Amino acid sequence: MKKIKIDNTTYNIPTSFQDITLGDYEEWFDSKVETLTDRIHLISKITKMPYEVLNELPSSFFLDLINLVSFTFQGGMESYGLKNEINIDGISYSISYKDELTLAEWVDVEAVFEQTENRLSEILAIVCRPIGEKYNSKNNPSRIKIFKELTLDKVFPLYAFFLTLNQKYIETMNLCSTVVEMADQQVELSEAFLKNGGGMEKLSRYQKMIYHRLIKHLKKELLKYSTSYPTRKTSQKPRNKKGSFKNK
Repeated sequence: MKKIKIDNTTYNIPTSFQDITLGDYEEWFDSKVETLTDRIHLISKITKMPYEVLNELPSSFFLDLINLVSFTFQGGMESYGLKNEINIDGISYSISYKDELTLAEWVDVEAVFEQTENRLSEILAIVCRPIGEKYNSKNNPSRIKIFKELTLDKVFPLYAFFLTLNQKYIETMNLCSTVVEMADQQVELSEAFLKNGGGMEKLSRYQKMIYHRLIKHLKKELLKYSTSYPTRKTSQKPRNKKGSFKNK
């Protein structure tokens, strides 16, 4: 941290990620810089020096400020490595790598990604919790505040770890989709083969029944990989002889 005094006001200028909290980072990390005015506003957010004050300073001083905070434009998340656990006020928070994220977690994470402004603290509040605690969205507001107050050198390893998990999830889902698509094509070809009688004329009626049952079972297994597959098992009540669905 470098202290700069201007007109009896002292400003703390960050010189490393240890000097920047996640809450501050979220205010400017995705800013679009297309003009000189945009750049001045960005430096104002990073240094917390008012825009009006910067405008009154010599251009050489502004360039010096840019050099001081240039590390923020060079990335650096990768250099901190991956870490799935952090201790905050004596409590261990962890991103699970053994258990898959629940559907509720994925839905809430995707909702954050779809926002105009992504909030890293919101993502961490969803996926990083005290060890053994189940996900509850009601805890998110207080957790967001906790993560916003952490410095980036502590947050980057957690976020990098989650991004790695997210990438693996995407790759797995893409591979699964490919396998399901190929299996669907095989089912269609098999049904067409059967319908046209190809290779089936010599099969007995019993063998054909077995074939149909296998195809039906395969379709049922493939359905499990569909996004529309029900997650709750439905109760199977025995039907009466007349086909009535009335309760006994």
